Amino acid sequence: MVKINNNKHYIIIIPTIMDDALAIRVFTKFWYLIGFTPIVLKFGWRNINDESDFTQSINRIITEVDQFSKSGTVSLVGCSAGGNIAINVFSKRTHIARRVINVCGALKSTGISSKFDTQTYVNSLKLCEKTLLEMDGEKKKRIMTIHPRFGDEFVKKETVITDGARNVTVPTYEHMFSIFMSLTLFSKKIFKFLKED
Repeated sequence: MVKINNNKHYIIIIPTIMDDALAIRVFTKFWYLIGFTPIVLKFGWRNINDESDFTQSINRIITEVDQFSKSGTVSLVGCSAGGNIAINVFSKRTHIARRVINVCGALKSTGISSKFDTQTYVNSLKLCEKTLLEMDGEKKKRIMTIHPRFGDEFVKKETVITDGARNVTVPTYEHMFSIFMSLTLFSKKIFKFLKED
């Protein structure tokens, strides 16, 4: 387990496929009061045209994880499509990243909504599936998944729940509303997980 560095606990947050960084920044601004430093990083889904662009975007976030780890603890949070990116980054930096949280994001390629069925997104999910299959149990204990108890019109709960991870629900329905509520009103679940030994 990566220990908490008492200086700062940076939370790198990867937004949804819409790269809605401004909204996520607003939702998580109060996290400073809890003792976290949220850093919202767009993945850049709209600029990805091929495998090379995808790899470049992943590597850019890995570089940010490396940089922030020099002055504090780093954990990752991914919202919706950002969830599988957060897992993919975490798998490359398990020796640095303390924990990772997937908020309402599919982590398996089966049963995803055709609305977001771009080839890049599907490939990212397949990489995430492979990553989770190969990940050992101790590392999976450092993963939390969150999904709405009363349904999500885009992401089926079967694609979120991960064996060996901490899988929790929030008492909500609808995709974007559940992300908002997970990051705000029901954020205590996130904070507790991030602070645990």
